[in-house]
Amino acid sequence: MRSVSFTAEDLYLDGTARLGHPNDYELNFRILMQEKRSEKPESLYKLALHHLHGYGCTRDTGLALSYFTLASNRGCGSSSYCLYRLYEKDLSLDIALQHLQKAASQGHRFAQQLLAVNRPLTAA
Repeated sequence: MRSVSFTAEDLYLDGTARLGHPNDYELNFRILMQEKRSEKPESLYKLALHHLHGYGCTRDTGLALSYFTLASNRGCGSSSYCLYRLYEKDLSLDIALQHLQKAASQGHRFAQQLLAVNRPLTAA
């Protein structure tokens, strides 16, 4: 049986969505900042997204990269995939490919599909 865990941020977002209230990104960001001490990959990933898009905080791509990297190093495939997208878009294709391969090895399905589609065919 699979264990399910919820962060304070998950419960907050779920509760506000069910009540029909718009998300309070500033409150959500404050909750994530408190949770970052736990260094849970999911919380670090969400914190990176907040910094990347400026949800409840000032937009800061450098901090987003740092949090994506921390989460990626703790096994978060979504963070590795985001690093792939950021590096592919603006930084380095070689490093981007490394992040794509890491995301695939961490079970990120879209990364796995991208690599499968772009894999050269070999003779059997």
